[in-house]
Amino acid sequence: MGIRRYGFHGLSVSWAVRRAGELLGPDAASLSVVVAHLGSGCSVTAVRDGASVATSMGLTPLEGLMMGARAGSFDPGIILRLLRDQRLSAADLAEALDHVRAVSQAADAGNERAALALAIFVRRAAEGICAAASSLRRLDALVFTGGIGENAAQLRAAIVNRLAVLGVAGIDTHARR
Repeated sequence: MGIRRYGFHGLSVSWAVRRAGELLGPDAASLSVVVAHLGSGCSVTAVRDGASVATSMGLTPLEGLMMGARAGSFDPGIILRLLRDQRLSAADLAEALDHVRAVSQAADAGNERAALALAIFVRRAAEGICAAASSLRRLDALVFTGGIGENAAQLRAAIVNRLAVLGVAGIDTHARR
Protein backbone atom coordinates (compact mmCIF):
# COMPACT_ATOMS: atom_id res chain seq x y z
CA MET A 1 0.00 0.00 0.00
CA GLY A 2 3.03 2.31 -0.09
CA ILE A 3 3.08 2.95 3.67
CA ARG A 4 6.40 2.87 5.50
CA ARG A 5 8.04 4.10 8.68
CA TYR A 6 9.92 7.39 8.67
CA GLY A 7 12.29 8.98 11.13
CA PHE A 8 12.11 12.72 11.54
CA HIS A 9 15.29 13.64 13.41
CA GLY A 10 17.93 12.47 10.95
CA LEU A 11 20.26 15.47 11.26
CA SER A 12 20.17 15.29 15.06
CA VAL A 13 20.84 11.54 15.01
CA SER A 14 23.65 11.89 12.49
CA TRP A 15 25.36 14.59 14.56
CA ALA A 16 24.89 12.61 17.80
CA VAL A 17 26.42 9.44 16.38
CA ARG A 18 29.35 11.35 14.89
CA ARG A 19 29.93 13.17 18.21
CA ALA A 20 29.69 9.90 20.18
CA GLY A 21 32.39 8.48 17.92
CA GLU A 22 34.62 11.48 18.64
CA LEU A 23 34.13 11.14 22.40
CA LEU A 24 34.36 7.35 22.64
CA GLY A 25 37.32 6.89 20.36
CA PRO A 26 36.13 4.46 17.72
CA ASP A 27 34.94 5.66 14.38
CA ALA A 28 31.23 6.52 14.46
CA ALA A 29 30.67 4.06 11.63
CA SER A 30 31.45 1.13 13.94
CA LEU A 31 29.27 2.15 16.91
CA SER A 32 25.98 0.70 18.11
CA VAL A 33 24.14 3.70 19.55
CA VAL A 34 20.66 4.62 20.69
CA VAL A 35 19.85 8.29 20.18
CA ALA A 36 16.94 9.69 22.20
CA HIS A 37 15.91 12.98 20.59
CA LEU A 38 13.65 14.50 23.24
CA GLY A 39 12.07 17.90 22.86
CA SER A 40 8.94 19.33 21.29
CA GLY A 41 9.30 16.39 18.93
CA CYS A 42 10.58 13.10 20.32
CA SER A 43 11.98 9.96 18.78
CA VAL A 44 14.36 7.14 19.57
CA THR A 45 16.65 5.76 16.87
CA ALA A 46 18.94 2.73 16.95
CA VAL A 47 22.07 3.12 14.82
CA ARG A 48 24.33 0.18 13.98
CA ASP A 49 27.50 0.60 11.92
CA GLY A 50 26.44 4.09 10.83
CA ALA A 51 22.95 3.15 9.63
CA SER A 52 19.59 3.60 11.30
CA VAL A 53 18.06 0.19 11.99
CA ALA A 54 15.03 1.18 14.09
CA THR A 55 12.98 4.26 14.86
CA SER A 56 10.12 4.90 17.25
CA MET A 57 8.22 6.93 14.64
CA GLY A 58 5.86 5.54 12.05
CA LEU A 59 4.40 7.02 8.89
CA THR A 60 3.87 10.23 10.88
CA PRO A 61 5.25 11.59 14.15
CA LEU A 62 2.00 10.57 15.88
CA GLU A 63 3.38 7.06 16.39
CA GLY A 64 6.10 6.66 18.97
CA LEU A 65 7.00 8.62 22.06
CA MET A 66 4.87 11.21 23.81
CA MET A 67 6.13 14.66 22.98
CA GLY A 68 5.40 18.30 23.59
CA ALA A 69 3.28 18.56 20.47
CA ARG A 70 1.77 15.06 20.12
CA ALA A 71 0.23 12.33 22.23
CA GLY A 72 2.45 9.54 20.89
CA SER A 73 1.35 5.93 20.37
CA PHE A 74 -1.78 4.68 22.00
CA ASP A 75 -4.48 2.12 21.31
CA PRO A 76 -6.12 2.97 17.96
CA GLY A 77 -9.33 1.53 19.40
CA ILE A 78 -9.60 4.76 21.41
CA ILE A 79 -9.90 6.74 18.18
CA LEU A 80 -12.51 4.37 16.80
CA ARG A 81 -14.55 4.52 20.00
CA LEU A 82 -14.45 8.33 20.20
CA LEU A 83 -15.56 8.56 16.58
CA ARG A 84 -18.19 5.80 16.88
CA ASP A 85 -19.67 7.34 20.04
CA GLN A 86 -19.55 10.76 18.35
CA ARG A 87 -17.66 12.25 21.30
CA LEU A 88 -15.29 14.03 18.91
CA SER A 89 -15.37 14.85 15.23
CA ALA A 90 -12.46 13.74 13.06
CA ALA A 91 -11.22 17.36 12.98
CA ASP A 92 -11.46 17.72 16.78
CA LEU A 93 -9.66 14.41 17.24
CA ALA A 94 -6.82 15.46 14.90
CA GLU A 95 -6.46 18.71 16.84
CA ALA A 96 -6.35 16.88 20.18
CA LEU A 97 -3.73 14.38 18.97
CA ASP A 98 -1.45 17.02 17.45
CA HIS A 99 -1.47 19.58 20.29
CA VAL A 100 -0.59 18.39 23.77
CA ARG A 101 0.11 21.07 26.43
CA ALA A 102 3.49 21.46 28.10
CA VAL A 103 3.22 20.09 31.65
CA SER A 104 6.56 20.57 33.41
CA GLN A 105 5.63 23.87 35.05
CA ALA A 106 2.26 22.53 36.15
CA ALA A 107 3.93 19.46 37.68
CA ASP A 108 6.44 21.66 39.50
CA ALA A 109 3.49 23.67 40.87
CA GLY A 110 1.97 20.51 42.35
CA ASN A 111 -0.52 19.56 39.64
CA GLU A 112 -0.98 15.79 40.10
CA ARG A 113 -2.25 15.18 36.54
CA ALA A 114 0.79 16.97 35.12
CA ALA A 115 3.09 14.93 37.36
CA LEU A 116 1.37 11.75 36.14
CA ALA A 117 1.86 12.86 32.52
CA LEU A 118 5.59 13.37 33.18
CA ALA A 119 5.85 9.96 34.85
CA ILE A 120 4.20 8.38 31.81
CA PHE A 121 6.56 10.31 29.52
CA VAL A 122 9.57 8.98 31.45
CA ARG A 123 8.30 5.39 31.35
CA ARG A 124 7.44 5.56 27.65
CA ALA A 125 10.81 7.13 26.77
CA ALA A 126 12.62 4.35 28.66
CA GLU A 127 10.48 1.74 26.89
CA GLY A 128 11.34 3.32 23.53
CA ILE A 129 15.04 3.23 24.33
CA CYS A 130 14.82 -0.44 25.36
CA ALA A 131 12.91 -1.30 22.18
CA ALA A 132 15.48 0.46 20.01
CA ALA A 133 18.36 -1.22 21.86
CA SER A 134 16.83 -4.62 21.10
CA SER A 135 17.69 -3.96 17.42
CA LEU A 136 21.39 -3.81 18.28
CA ARG A 137 23.91 -6.57 19.05
CA ARG A 138 25.43 -4.36 21.79
CA LEU A 139 24.94 -0.87 23.18
CA ASP A 140 28.04 1.33 22.99
CA ALA A 141 26.30 4.57 23.93
CA LEU A 142 22.99 6.17 24.77
CA VAL A 143 22.90 9.76 23.53
CA PHE A 144 20.28 12.37 24.43
CA THR A 145 19.59 15.29 22.08
CA GLY A 146 16.83 17.85 21.61
CA GLY A 147 15.60 20.44 24.10
CA ILE A 148 14.77 17.93 26.86
CA GLY A 149 17.88 15.92 26.08
CA GLU A 150 19.99 19.03 26.41
CA ASN A 151 18.26 21.04 29.13
CA ALA A 152 16.17 18.79 31.39
CA ALA A 153 18.61 16.94 33.65
CA GLN A 154 15.89 15.68 36.01
CA LEU A 155 13.89 14.09 33.18
CA ARG A 156 17.03 12.56 31.64
CA ALA A 157 18.03 11.13 35.02
CA ALA A 158 14.55 9.70 35.59
CA ILE A 159 14.69 7.99 32.19
CA VAL A 160 18.23 6.65 32.70
CA ASN A 161 17.30 5.33 36.15
CA ARG A 162 14.77 3.02 34.46
CA LEU A 163 17.41 1.49 32.15
CA ALA A 164 19.34 -0.80 34.51
CA VAL A 165 18.08 -3.75 32.47
CA LEU A 166 20.34 -2.49 29.64
CA GLY A 167 23.32 -2.12 31.96
CA VAL A 168 23.02 1.67 31.94
CA ALA A 169 24.24 3.13 35.23
CA GLY A 170 21.72 5.17 37.20
CA ILE A 171 22.12 8.86 37.94
CA ASP A 172 21.99 10.37 41.42
CA THR A 173 19.60 13.27 40.92
CA HIS A 174 20.58 14.79 44.28
CA ALA A 175 24.33 14.95 43.64
CA ARG A 176 25.82 18.41 43.10
CA ARG A 177 27.18 19.00 39.65
